[in-house]
Amino acid sequence: MSSKTHAIVSNVWSFCTTLRDAANLPEPDDLAEDIIKNIEAGLASFREVLAGLTR
Repeated sequence: MSSKTHAIVSNVWSFCTTLRDAANLPEPDDLAEDIIKNIEAGLASFREVLAGLTR
């Protein structure tokens, strides 16, 4: 598993476990920033795969 994939999985796991206790949810802006970072990292990974396929 790449480090990017591991980071994404870790963040998703952390988010899912946080949902068990709604009082501990991060602020909406912080949560949105984390989601954006994860999506951007995922897109970067897909772009790397695509670049590898087209070579």
